[in-house]
Amino acid sequence: MKCLTFCDQRLGRPTQLDMSYVPCFDRFENMKACFWHDLTRFYKKK
Repeated sequence: MKCLTFCDQRLGRPTQLDMSYVPCFDRFENMKACFWHDLTRFYKKK
């Protein structure tokens, strides 16, 4: 659940990161890859 902090990027909601967030970075990279894959597939269909 802690990794969901990266999903809330609203202004005025800063998050102080510490070493406990390190495992989230791998998940973040995976989310970006899935997003990019779906985005490129969507636009290739057009």
